[in-house]
Amino acid sequence: MTQTLNFRGVLKILKGDDPENLRVIVGLILRGEPVALPTETVYGLAADALNPDAVHSVFSIKKRPANDPLIVHAANLEQVESIAFAPPVLKKLAKSFWPGPLTIILRKKDIVPDIVTSGLPTVAVRVPSHPLFRKILLDANRPLAAPSANPFGYVSPTQAEHVVSSFAENCPVVLDGGPTDHGIESTILSLDDPKQPKILRLGPLSPNDLAQVLGCMPVIVPSINDAIPMAPGCMKRHYSPNVALKLHHDQASIKNEVEGCTNPRSVGVLLLQRSAESKKFPSGIKLLCLSEEGNLREAASRLYDSLRKMDSDPLLEIVHCETLSDRGIGAAINDRLRRAASQD
Repeated sequence: MTQTLNFRGVLKILKGDDPENLRVIVGLILRGEPVALPTETVYGLAADALNPDAVHSVFSIKKRPANDPLIVHAANLEQVESIAFAPPVLKKLAKSFWPGPLTIILRKKDIVPDIVTSGLPTVAVRVPSHPLFRKILLDANRPLAAPSANPFGYVSPTQAEHVVSSFAENCPVVLDGGPTDHGIESTILSLDDPKQPKILRLGPLSPNDLAQVLGCMPVIVPSINDAIPMAPGCMKRHYSPNVALKLHHDQASIKNEVEGCTNPRSVGVLLLQRSAESKKFPSGIKLLCLSEEGNLREAASRLYDSLRKMDSDPLLEIVHCETLSDRGIGAAINDRLRRAASQD
């Protein structure tokens, strides 16, 4: 991790292993300025969740619509309970999954500004596990609102360099914590009605994982383009590159689609892993694999970086993507691919 000079000599990336850089980040947050921080899922654009002006800056930098609520990150369960009403089951979930990639929708307390929740009576909260984010939370002694650190609707960042390339000269200071572990956003569980838990967004934690603690299987709520979404990241079209995506149920379907293409260099192919079928694709096609061994966890961690690599190729006009098995985190990967390819 190296410090990087970008855009007229302004320092944009700070090394996460330098204590002085952490103090700089905390100082910026306490002054009401947004910063980009690594989480275990994706990089987040973080600001003091209790400062409406700071939160407004996050919406402004991302060009995020005001009707899309934010996730508030807390250092521990006690900080969560300072901003939201906690049903009894929350302690069981926290013991099992926090710190970690689980966001929970709870009834908010008045201390949370309406801009954070888009006027909803609920707030999305989670306790992240990334050590740098946790250090910043503790030192700032503030809950931090932190959506993904990218322009609204675009592919989420999983490396510090992704943040800088997304925002260019408008990029805030980025704390470099290396590539993220999970590579996709947190699972979102709504406890607005604790008797009827609902999954609003699939993520690293599966419905089965949650059911073992909840004592029942949570209902998976499909994405709909509501005027005000119930939670962040729940719109039908999201996480989308600029290049067109087309989804296929297997590699043979992709092969049939690209056979005989007149301009192979305009075509991208994104696969789970290499196979005998993939070796038959026309030469010249840009082909990327998410995991040489077909590991779904590795595939998730590399998904957004691969989509960004496809999007950065000016020759590509379309990318054909292989959907995966819906087992485990594969369902969450497919969810991201469907949203990225949606035309809604």
